[in-house]
This record gives sequence, structure tokens and C-alpha cells, in this order.
Amino acid sequence: NFVAGFILRNSPDGSSEDSFFMLVQMMAKYQANLLFCDGLPLLKLYTFQFRTLLERLFPEVHRHFVQENITPELYVTKWFLTVFTQPLPFSVATRLWDLIVCDGLQALVHLALASVKLLRSRLLRQPTEGILELLSLKGDIGIKAGGALVRIALGLKMTGPCGPGLDGRLSKLTAAWIRECPEEAEQLRRSACELCAAKPSVAS
Repeated sequence: NFVAGFILRNSPDGSSEDSFFMLVQMMAKYQANLLFCDGLPLLKLYTFQFRTLLERLFPEVHRHFVQENITPELYVTKWFLTVFTQPLPFSVATRLWDLIVCDGLQALVHLALASVKLLRSRLLRQPTEGILELLSLKGDIGIKAGGALVRIALGLKMTGPCGPGLDGRLSKLTAAWIRECPEEAEQLRRSACELCAAKPSVAS
């Protein structure tokens, strides 16, 4: 598990006890386990939000992706399911996790859009293979500075002339997803309720 391995590596002195506690917090308090429940409804919600905002915020990138048959599922699935621990270098992923721990799991969508914005000029010059290579975020071809990515993500959250105010848009897109995908939304609701019911036993 990429997330568990990342947490263990990031723990002081590699403490397995601290790592386990942090993993429980991520899965329960931050509800990261909803990314992996049956049907992957939270992954589908985040992908829906990302796809819609990609088209609205970066229409030229969206059009280029459509022309090259690049769908969000080809790249954001790995980003979201590994909470950015798999594609990025350890030091970069650690900086991104600072934002996730502070702002919650919804920051994954902010960071995904920030990644596209940071790579936008390079993505627009690439054919299908080059796009997928860039979006792998690996090594020297990907994102080298976590701080720069976090600053872009925070800028996207701002409302007004300084930014598009993503938090408000994400709330509206959640409501739109619930209307368009009622069965998946109900599945996510049930899974969240089961998680809440299980929290006392986890804490004990």
C-alpha cells in the first residue's frame, strides 16, 4: 500500500506505532477509506469535479486532451488513490501532504488542477504519449517542487480576481453529481455512515 508505506517512511525514526496512528487518522478522520469502498464512489465524485473544472478553468488543455483521447481516468485515478504518494518524489509528496492534512482530502482536487496548471504549457505541446509521460509526474519530467504546486493550489482556492474560488465551485459540483449519479451518491452516503458508526471501535 503506497499510502501506508509513505506514512511509515515519513514518521520520526520510522515508528510503526506513530505510522499506524496516522494511517488510522487518514482513513477514519479524513475519510480516505471512502476512496477504496465498493464502487469507488468518492473517487468518482472527485473525478467528476476535476473533469468539469478542467474544462472550465483550462479549456485549451481540455480540448487538447479530447483531441488526443486523454481522459481524466488515465491519470487522476493514480493520483487520487495513492494520495499523490506513488507518482511524485518523496520530498514533493511530503509538501503536498502538508496541504492535505491542513485542508482535508478535498485538497486532492485542488492539487490535481494545480498539477495541470503547472504543466499546462508543456502539455499543450505534446502528443498522446508525451502527455501521459508528463502526467505520470515521475522523475525529472514531472513536478520538481512541492512548494510551487501547493502555492498554485492555494491560489485556485481564492475567490475574486486572485483566483476562481474552487471551494464554492466544488460544493456546487457535489450537488450536481448527486443529481446526476443518485445511485453512486447513495453508495457514498451509506459508506460514510458506516465509517461514522465504526469510529468508536477504531478509537478503542
